[in-house]
Amino acid sequence: MVGGPASPAWPRVVLRDAQRYRVNLLNFQEGWPNVLVSGIEEQLTLPETPTAAVTLPEQAPLPWRLVDGAVVFAIPRVETFALLGVDYA
Repeated sequence: MVGGPASPAWPRVVLRDAQRYRVNLLNFQEGWPNVLVSGIEEQLTLPETPTAAVTLPEQAPLPWRLVDGAVVFAIPRVETFALLGVDYA
């Protein structure tokens, strides 16, 4: 479902490949263990038009939408690390 709360302030690395942006998210919290984060959204402003959002390496589709020129996609869960892909035309 797209329409959940915004993602927390966490380290995010975005790398551009041919036809895909790879989004690396790190759920790092003070104290141990990390608290599972789920049901949130991430937003990216890209120069290209997105065509899909997926989990990696599984390639499971994620719900997404365009909002004011940015792609907003749902993140199912992040325990410590998540790798996602946003494909573009």
